[in-house]
Amino acid sequence: MAMENFQCSMKLVHCLCLSRIFTNDRDSICFKIFGHDVSFTLEDFHIMCGLRITTHNIEKPINRESNILKRYFGKSKGVTLKDIQSFMTRNEIPKNDVNHIHVCESDDDAVKLMEILVVESILFGKNAESCVMEEYASIVEDDKVCAEYPWGNVAYEKLMYSLKHALDKQNKLHTTEYKLGGFPYPLCAWFYERFSDV
Repeated sequence: MAMENFQCSMKLVHCLCLSRIFTNDRDSICFKIFGHDVSFTLEDFHIMCGLRITTHNIEKPINRESNILKRYFGKSKGVTLKDIQSFMTRNEIPKNDVNHIHVCESDDDAVKLMEILVVESILFGKNAESCVMEEYASIVEDDKVCAEYPWGNVAYEKLMYSLKHALDKQNKLHTTEYKLGGFPYPLCAWFYERFSDV
């Protein structure tokens, strides 16, 4: 299947949530698909998205302030994804304005802010109102630490937790609605790869 034709089907994710087999295994999630028990593991997640993983338990990120958040928002805690999105949109250069003053002090800072958005909104599946985790923002700031950090493990854990508890936390007013966090694209890619005739 060509990647340009690939889309994450939330109907598929919903069907997978409904067909989940309840186990205590924290390293995989099991589904009953077409009468077979099939497991989606960290290794499957890694194969589908290529994010760095590690076999040993990952340490929680050190609780430290994010310099870049403090520099541009005056605080390290309580910055939302919407704050960063608004800031980056305001940071665009008008087409005909040659003397436009950049809001970011450097291109590196603009890239770091976008990386923070990618980690929080795409890998962790947070909505725009969610606050940025300053610990992860501080990891993104350090190129060496960021390159070596097992983002695959963290994204997989967040997806597993979300899949295993999505139906427990349904909206009380709209029982057909629930929020799913994490990064479901590798799960969909895995399904289509495994069941290519669907």
